[in-house]
Amino acid sequence: MSDKVIIEEGEPMPEYPDVVSVNVVDDWVLFIEFADGHKNTVDFKPFIFSDDVNPMNHRYRDPVKFREFNITYGELKWDDYDMGFPNSQLYDVKEMAPA
Repeated sequence: MSDKVIIEEGEPMPEYPDVVSVNVVDDWVLFIEFADGHKNTVDFKPFIFSDDVNPMNHRYRDPVKFREFNITYGELKWDDYDMGFPNSQLYDVKEMAPA
């Protein structure tokens, strides 16, 4: 049996719970808690330091700037949505990598 969720064309994407709490674990590593009680630790360093990332996101290589995140409408974001990730990724991944 596969762990993959296959969504047929026209089917709505499953909704993921809101982010309710975020704590810094280390530089570029965040502990994220969701409304359903699920908790996940995500390492953003591979994404932030990738050459494939939008150069606008290079400012978050500064650990102080990276820590300037907030939760808005249940989503984790930086500045005015300059950088953000879907809750579906934050819920499941351990290491954020560029697309």
